[in-house]
Amino acid sequence: MSINNGRARQIIQVNGEDYHVFSQFFDEEYMIYRNFMVSKEADLVGMYKLGVTKVALQIYNHKNEFDPPAWLFELGLEMLHEMIVSNNFQKESGIITSHELSKDQVNWQQLEPLSLTEEYHR
Repeated sequence: MSINNGRARQIIQVNGEDYHVFSQFFDEEYMIYRNFMVSKEADLVGMYKLGVTKVALQIYNHKNEFDPPAWLFELGLEMLHEMIVSNNFQKESGIITSHELSKDQVNWQQLEPLSLTEEYHR
């Protein structure tokens, strides 16, 4: 994994094929999020935005010491792996709230779409 100034990239292998993941980190007033772009042999496979509310981060941080941009990147990689395996890039985004973090596992298919204009308070 390579992370530099909020940008990150990684190669995911699925069935012996390499998928290149490029990501950019953003810090907004009510949330942080990452844009992900997935390509294979220079062709765009899919794009996804994964965010988490700052309220959820505060709750999560009380239980765990962690680096939020790196944590979001790793979580996004897990979700992208599932998307690649299932060949399902229909969802364009997801926002993790405190409710989702209270569960044992965050399911990308059940996340609400991320909105860059909404004020997230949960």
